[in-house]
Amino acid sequence: MNEGNKHARVCLLCQCHNRHCNNDCEYGEFFKPHRNEDFQSALRSLGLSNIMSMMESVETYDRQGAANSILSQGRDWQRRQYGRQLEMGEEISSFKRKALFASTFMTFCRYYAKSVPFPITSRSYKMNGILTASESGESSNASKGKQVLIEQSDSEDNDDMEDLSPNENARSEE
Repeated sequence: MNEGNKHARVCLLCQCHNRHCNNDCEYGEFFKPHRNEDFQSALRSLGLSNIMSMMESVETYDRQGAANSILSQGRDWQRRQYGRQLEMGEEISSFKRKALFASTFMTFCRYYAKSVPFPITSRSYKMNGILTASESGESSNASKGKQVLIEQSDSEDNDDMEDLSPNENARSEE
């Protein structure tokens, strides 16, 4: 038997331990030589001692499933790492976009605060701190369907009071 054929029958765990694998090897049936690439990837990600301890901790009837799981982790190892890298890159990009938006908004607020003084007068605040228009009469925006709050002057308030009967006038003064 030549050297190439001898390694073809050696199970992958025995090959890592540099020992001869005979037909009664405990792990020979689980780690066949045709799955060498998957096993090498699993070996890089998990390590030989971890693979051995996993296989020893599993019941004998579940060892085939454990071996398949280990080999599939080896096969997917590179894709998982690349997928995680892509996921983290997307997360970083998202945070950069949020930081740029916050920075732009803060710059806008600083500029607006310096350039436009905020009006703090009693006429500006009419209803719960909502700025209202301080004009009397019909608004030009009313015909366009826009609603504008209009303040009444003191003389218009007195006209309304005169229309009330004396009993209603006394109730409104209270």
